[in-house]
Parts: sequence; structure tokens; C-alpha cells
Amino acid sequence: MKLKTKIIAIIAIVCVAAGIVTLCVTLGKKSGGSSETTSASETASLTESETSSGNEEVSASETGKTSDESAGGSLSTSDNESGEISESNKESKKDSENESESVAESEPESVRESEKTSEKEPERVSESERYSESTIKRESAAERESTAESERHSESEREAESVIESEVDSAAESEEESTFESEVNSESENDSENESNSESEDSSESESNSESEIESDSESDSGSESGDEEDIEATNEKWFKFTLLEDGSGYSVERCDNYDETTYPTEIIIPSTYNNKPVTSIESSAFYFCSGIMSVKIPNSVTSIGSHAFYACNNLTSIKIPNKVTRIGFSAFSECRSLTNINIPRTVTDIEEFVFAGCDNLVVVEIPNSIKTIGNYSFQNCSSLTDVSLPIGITSIGENAFNGCCSLTNVTIPNSTTTIGKYAFNKCSSLTEVIIPEGITSINNYTFANCSSLMSVEIPDSVTSIEGEAFYYCSNLLNVSIPDGVVSIGGCAFAGCNGLTSVKIPNSVTSMGGFVFSGCSSLMNVEISNNLTSLKMELFSNCTSLTSVKIPNSVTNIGDSVFLGCSNLTNVEIPNSVTSIGHWVFENCSSLANITIPSSVTSVGGYVFEGCNEKLFDVINGIKYVDKWVVGVENRKTIVSANIKSGTRGIAEVFQYCQNLTSVEIPDSVINIEGNAFSNCSNLTSFKFGGTLEQWEKVKIGSSFNGFLYNTKVTKIQCSDGEIACDTTTTNG
Repeated sequence: MKLKTKIIAIIAIVCVAAGIVTLCVTLGKKSGGSSETTSASETASLTESETSSGNEEVSASETGKTSDESAGGSLSTSDNESGEISESNKESKKDSENESESVAESEPESVRESEKTSEKEPERVSESERYSESTIKRESAAERESTAESERHSESEREAESVIESEVDSAAESEEESTFESEVNSESENDSENESNSESEDSSESESNSESEIESDSESDSGSESGDEEDIEATNEKWFKFTLLEDGSGYSVERCDNYDETTYPTEIIIPSTYNNKPVTSIESSAFYFCSGIMSVKIPNSVTSIGSHAFYACNNLTSIKIPNKVTRIGFSAFSECRSLTNINIPRTVTDIEEFVFAGCDNLVVVEIPNSIKTIGNYSFQNCSSLTDVSLPIGITSIGENAFNGCCSLTNVTIPNSTTTIGKYAFNKCSSLTEVIIPEGITSINNYTFANCSSLMSVEIPDSVTSIEGEAFYYCSNLLNVSIPDGVVSIGGCAFAGCNGLTSVKIPNSVTSMGGFVFSGCSSLMNVEISNNLTSLKMELFSNCTSLTSVKIPNSVTNIGDSVFLGCSNLTNVEIPNSVTSIGHWVFENCSSLANITIPSSVTSVGGYVFEGCNEKLFDVINGIKYVDKWVVGVENRKTIVSANIKSGTRGIAEVFQYCQNLTSVEIPDSVINIEGNAFSNCSNLTSFKFGGTLEQWEKVKIGSSFNGFLYNTKVTKIQCSDGEIACDTTTTNG
């Protein structure tokens, strides 16, 4: 505004000066050269108001000097004017600088001075006209001076314009400097205010976080702290009980002692202060079984929520945990069956046990990057939970953490995770894909059991152990690749995976439990590790699509029922390394038509080939033979005598409970008799061995609790060169 006023005043002066010049030129044409001198005098008079040099010029014209002297004096005066104008210019610049430094109260004065100058200009013009007329009469002969005076006037006019432009530029520069300083000061003040405001904000909001989600939370928290909380009236204090903390810094809160579900508010707003001190914690079991509560607002002053704080609040639908909370206690929201979503603030680092267990309507849960561990049973039976994204930084997922989350379709396990507990994702029946991160060394018991929709799983090279039932009954699992680093596979690890078609057990595996692939009804091809020494109980039982198996030379023992119910198994190669074959090993392998029992085998359990194809057996006198072993009888109830054919090497547990059996004769080729081979044949009285007493001593009798002749009437064993007495009640003969 000040600059604008100055420019207007200067323009006014220029306009007045231009008017005077025009008038003087007109008069000069009428009155000759004298008018030129008068115009110079008028210009000098005008210049006096701006530069203080015009007075000397008027004085020179009034002296009445001759034209020559006047001309010479005029030139001298012009020189003086130049010097004086320069001096005036300097003074004007100083004045301009002084004006720019002056405060607002000097501005009106400069405006008034400009206005006064503008008002006086007409008077000056009148005086100049009268003065010009008198001068014309005295100096009408001075025509030559007119030209000089006109040139001098033009030069003077240019000087005046230069002064004006200088003043305008100076004023503009001063104004810009003043404006810039004002803006700088203003910005400095704003920065200062912002820093002050920033320092006064809550410390949780000042923490830096790269996640845009956390920044959004911070902004919303800031808003609630600055105004919302104060605008909402807390529930009457009569409904609460407050307890002063041990350190006296604040209070904990819980429901009142005289709680009555029929009268207690359904929507509660916990006060932020009590007795002028902050409410900082919610007591353990604070609102335990308050099934009438539907909504809870927790103030920002709260930093801790105790164990069972809202346990079994069945109708609780809305709650927001403020960003200052650092601990959510054991089972804090367990069995809140109406809760549909929950936020976990970034100040919490651990999700404790059972925190949200049984929240079967919980659909969405936001787990922040601050979380490092997920406790045991923390989301167990959250049957409506559909998607869980576990953030980078989590190191441990506890036992049963997501057990029973039957709607969970997707879960991302970050690479930071090193432990996944037992039953962690058991019964997640909608889960379709799992990528186990590098760093996991063991897949624990039942970790992914009963994930009936799981089709694909990636096991990293870091895994050395797959524990029992790890993938039990993942009925749609089509393919699994067991890495070379795996050393052991627990019992039932893949049992019931009836979508699995092919399995390669790497040579790194030295131990496998029983039932590992039991019930894998689509399994057609299996390759067994060369470093296994034992095939445990029911390892491949009921693999109804399995057609052939090659047992490696490292195996010495085939456990009970290993191939039980493999109805399409046609070929099995038993190596010479095998020394024992357990009970029911090939029971109900109805397609098995040929098998060789090597001479290395010294023990064959009972019912080994029970239910197998009759083509497998060589049947003589009702006794079934496979290779050189007695493996069964056609009818236990009708057999009366058992005359074992020559060349037989062993007798399995096949005659027990043959109650009509009275006599047995075995050849000297027999070197193995199973421990219960003839037990409970209650009418058996005669037992003959075709070899000598010395040979009988070399016959290996299998171990049993009571002995191979237990509960029979045999008192002695007859050999070719003698007999041996035996106690059939407790001994092995």
C-alpha cells in the first residue's frame, strides 16, 4: 500500500511538470525567445520542489542580464543543476531508504505530503504564468537564448525523469526488502509455532514409521486426543470401581462391585481421569462375563488391558484399542462371540495366549508390524476369520494359534518366523496354499492337520524334521516335495492325504514313524530312502492305489501291518537284509500273487498274509505255505493234525487257538518258531521234532509272554534221539 501511494504521488508530479512544459512552449511561440527563458524558469521552479536546484535558475533570469550573459549563465546554471540533481538523487535515495525502514505510522505522513504537493501545483502554475508575462516584456529580443534554454530544459526534464525512476526503483527495492523481511519473520514465527505444537503432541505420534497404515493411525489418534475425547462425556463413575496403582501414578478400572446385568449400561465410555489422575489400566477380569455390554470406548490414557478383561462379553460388537496400549492380557477378549473386527495398536509387541480365542464372528484382524510373537491359542476357533497377513518381524507362532479357523483361506507366514507351534493351523479347512518360510527347522505335530482344502505346500530346505500328524488328513493335498535335509518324519505325518499320488522320501531320512502315509488312497508311486532301517507300523496301510514297492537293502525290519489293505499291491521285493516281518504286514493285499521271503528272515508274525489272493499260497493238508514259511491254515476249527512239509524253515503264529488240534510233527529243516505259534491249542498233546536234541537246541523260538506251547497238554518234546521235558504253563518249551 505504501509503495502504491508513493508511485501515485510521483506520477502526479510528472504529469504536472509535463503540463507546465506544454504551456510554456505555447507561450514561447507567441512571445518569442523570452518564453523559452520563462519556460526554463518554470521548469526550475518545478524542479525546486523535488531537487532544490530551481531557485538558483529563477534567480539568474531575474537579474536582467543580456542575452549573451544569460546564455553563458544558463549553461553554467545547467551544470550546477546537474550537480544539484545528482546531490538530490542521493538525498532522495537516502530518504527512500529511511522511508522503507520507517514503521506504519510514518506512512500517513508521506501520503499527506504527496497530497499537499499535488494541491499546491496549480498555484505554482498560476504564479509561473504571471512571472512569464513580465519576463516576456523585458526580454523579447533574446531569441537566440530560446534555443539554448529549450535544450537545457530538455536535459533538465530528462534528469528529472531519471530522478523519478531512481526514486521509484529505490522505493520498490525498499518495499520488496521490507516485504521479504516480513515474510521471513512470519515464516520463522510459524515454524516456531509448529515446533512448539509438535513437541506438545503425544509421544506415540512422534514415533517414525514407514507403514502408511501406522501413519494414518497416528493422525487419527492425534485427532482424538486433541478434541474428541474431551467432547464425549464418560459413563457415570458409579458404574466403575477405581483402584490406585502401587506407584500412585494413576488408577486401574473395573466394573462396580454391585454389578447387575439388568441395569448395567450397554454402552460404556471409560473415563480418562479419576481424582485428577489418569486411568491407565483395565483390571484383570474387569468386565468378565458382562454379557450385556455392546460397546466400549477406552480412553487414550489406558496403556494396559488385563487378563480376561472382557472375557465372554458375548454381545460386545464394538471396541477400539487406543494406540498407547502396550499389553493385551491373557484371554482378554476370549469368547466375545459378537465381535467382528479388532485393531491391535502398534505399541503392542506380543499377542498373548487365548486373547481372541472363541471369537467366532471375528472377520478382520489387523496385526501391526510391532508384533513379534503370536501366543498359544490366540485366535483358536475364530471360525469366521478369512484372511490373516502376518507382518515381517514375527518370530514365533504359538501352539493352536489359528486352530479351528475354518474360514481362513489365506495366510502369509513371513521369513522372519522361526517357530510354528503344534496345531497352529489345525482344522483350517478352507486354507488352500501354504508357503513355509526359510528358517523353519521343524514342522510340528498337527501344524497343518485337517486342512482339507490344502492343495499345495512348499517345505524349505531348512526343515530337518516333519513331526507326527503335521499334514494329517490334508485330503486334497496333491503334491509334496520333501527336501533333502529332512532327517526324520513322524508318525501319521501325511496320513489321510488321499489326494497325494507320488512321494519321494529322500536318502537323508533315517527315521520314519508309523502310519506316515496310511490312508493315502491315491498314492501310486513311492520311493523309499536308502538309509531307513525299519518300516514302522502301518507305514503304507490302506494305500489302495499302490501297485509295487521296492524295499531298500538298508531295511532290516518290516513292522506290523506296513502294507495292510493295499488291495492293488501286486509286487513287493523284500531284500536279504530283512530279518523280521511283523504281524498282518500284507493282510488284505488281495492282488498280491507272488512274494519271496529271503533266507535272512528269522521271524514272521501272525496273519502276515491274511486275506491275500489264494494264488499266493501253497496249501497242503489245510496248511498254507509261502515260500518256506508256514503262514496260515485254511480252517482253524477243523484242523486236527499238522504235519509240516520237509524243507520248511519257519512257522509263523498261525496255529494259536486251533482247539481241535491234537498233534504236530515238524521237520528238522525248521529253524524258527514264533513265540505264540501253538499257544492256546488246548487239546494238543503230541509235539515231535524230526531232528536231534542238539538240532532242537539250535531252533530259534520267538519271544512271547507265556511261550509257544502255552495252554496246551504237551509235557515233552520228542526228538529223533530223545525227548525234552517242558512246562507248558510258563516256559517256551
